[in-house]
Amino acid sequence: MIVDLPHDVQHHVFDVYKTQLKERYESSAHYILDMLSASCGQGVDILLQYMKRLLQRPLKKPSFALVLTGECSTAVSRILCRIAGDGNYIVGDRGLLGRFNGQLKDKHLLVIEGRLTERLLHEVKGVLSSPTIMVEGRWQNAERVPSHHHVVLVSSTRVNDGARRFSTVECSHVDGLEHPLNHQAIEGLIHYLAK
Repeated sequence: MIVDLPHDVQHHVFDVYKTQLKERYESSAHYILDMLSASCGQGVDILLQYMKRLLQRPLKKPSFALVLTGECSTAVSRILCRIAGDGNYIVGDRGLLGRFNGQLKDKHLLVIEGRLTERLLHEVKGVLSSPTIMVEGRWQNAERVPSHHHVVLVSSTRVNDGARRFSTVECSHVDGLEHPLNHQAIEGLIHYLAK
């Protein structure tokens, strides 16, 4: 049954092209971009390209993993998680790629925190290079599913510069970046990245 609304009720429509919203989003995006530029320095271009790819093409797996090091690396990884959206990311340690990894089945972003070992880097290379991944849930049979995972490694150690499958971004401390960003700031960044 369709009910007509009275004429005095305003219809709330989300329109990012309205001038007020566009200006608000642009100022919020510049706020975050300035903080990311101050934190990541020259690596901000790599970070923004990775964010754009994650937002615009979540099903197209990149050929490299992003490695975040430094004081604000965890804060930057949380911004990536907010861009991926609720239910589309998972944060964990190196055990994410081990047995009983059924939670990887429907995720786009894997954030692995901890020390970078040769074994972990080898497992990540396998995820990056293979079009499928073997997932095994508890008390379930293992199955091979399509892999479109974006992998972000958060660590205090750097990856060897000769490793072509890893791109390292150093994230130094910036006041305000370690605090959770409000929805308006994230919406502004998403609006900027969607262009």
